Amino acid sequence: MKIVYLNITYECNSNCSFCAADHEERGQIGRIDYSTIRDILDNIKLSLGDQVIINGGEPTIHPELEEIIATLSERGCLITLFTNGRKLKDKEFAKNLLEKNLYQVSIPLHGNRVIHDKITRCNGSYDETILGIENVKKIEEQKKQTRVELKLVVCNSNISIAKETLNDIINFQVADTILISTLFQTNVACSNEEIVSSKDLTSAIGGLIDELICSDFRGDVILYGFPLCLLTNSQIGYILSNTRKERLIEENIEEIYVDYKTLGEKIERQNNICVILECELHNYCQCGDCENYKMFRKELKPFI
Repeated sequence: MKIVYLNITYECNSNCSFCAADHEERGQIGRIDYSTIRDILDNIKLSLGDQVIINGGEPTIHPELEEIIATLSERGCLITLFTNGRKLKDKEFAKNLLEKNLYQVSIPLHGNRVIHDKITRCNGSYDETILGIENVKKIEEQKKQTRVELKLVVCNSNISIAKETLNDIINFQVADTILISTLFQTNVACSNEEIVSSKDLTSAIGGLIDELICSDFRGDVILYGFPLCLLTNSQIGYILSNTRKERLIEENIEEIYVDYKTLGEKIERQNNICVILECELHNYCQCGDCENYKMFRKELKPFI
């Protein structure tokens, strides 16, 4: 199976203090056009059931997004759209996207209005994202076709209200999946002092998992960027029992990265998984990038 990370633009209508793209190209030069994408997809030779993750920047501001999604849909791909949700405030725009056989839409909530807008560095972004989530909920209540993933990225700006934010996510009653993530340790995140210490992360992540255990949420749960071996046995059991099997890490997955500079190159999964191959949780633990592993390595307690 192939997983294609399709970063169609580095343009964005937000300017997040921990931007994972961490990219210097925020103008049109960071965009890849539809005809180029179509040619790359022809070379990749996608098959039925291959996964394509459309990302950015903010992909919903790409002028040819609908054509890109339609082409992927014709090829039978499972399409996930990563978006900040702001443009989904337009109900017709949201409806048009969700009707194009999207497998999943993934939207982050960073906190309450004050914290969310502080992180995005864009006044009004919280209200737009909330409207976007509400529109997705209304559309999905009718057609029940696209999975909805809501995510919480824990950083210094929102760690103090992380539990409240998680409960807001649960209370939307729209999420099929809740993703809890630590940060990619990009230059932007580091310079804005958004990286949380390993000690504080361990406490916060454990508390969030306990909150989910005690909640009435019955969907899928994904933990990204944090070693499973730092959780309690009950927390580990909860994560393993609530992660869909297709999200587990397999050896036969071919990952391909596409943006305007990297036109379909294979990448190594090693940067996204636990490097302790002997650990029995190795294929379940999505520790994140190499810098995340380095941050936790003195505290790791692998199951060997």
